[in-house]
Amino acid sequence: MLKNQQADKQFAELFAEAEEDANDTIDDEIVRRAIEGIEEPLVSLGRVVYDEEPVLDEGGNEVLDKNGNPKMRRGAKVMVARRSDSLILALAKSRMPKYRDKGQLAITGKDEGPLDVVVETFWGRGTDPRNKLPAPEPVEETDKEDLGEDDEDSEFGIDVPDDDDDDSWQDDE
Repeated sequence: MLKNQQADKQFAELFAEAEEDANDTIDDEIVRRAIEGIEEPLVSLGRVVYDEEPVLDEGGNEVLDKNGNPKMRRGAKVMVARRSDSLILALAKSRMPKYRDKGQLAITGKDEGPLDVVVETFWGRGTDPRNKLPAPEPVEETDKEDLGEDDEDSEFGIDVPDDDDDDSWQDDE
């Protein structure tokens, strides 16, 4: 048992160290991408942009075309460093309190006083939540016989006509 506990302790220490190393690697990459950026080819009008190099003859002189302009050939891709605004902002927030999101919200009433709260109900009548509602009046129990047992819905105190008796909704044909 002691051997397993020691092995678990060693594993936990090694795991914590590996996790710290991984976090350091991630931190380094975030800083690199935010500050140095990632090299990408420059694209203009949907096409990769290349350097142009003059074509030279054996003597090292520029070769001209029929209009007297130097002949050019495609050189290397033009590369640009793309920095990440979102990563630099995340770094700034993590290091400098002035860039952090403000987590406080102060809601006050008139002249920095307390709020007057009015709760509007569905029907538009305002109620003050500080006032307690009156207790509901007790409901008297009634016997089923008083309501008339002959109708199934009578236990609820509702007189509902039978659908079979009322055909007034149907069109006369």
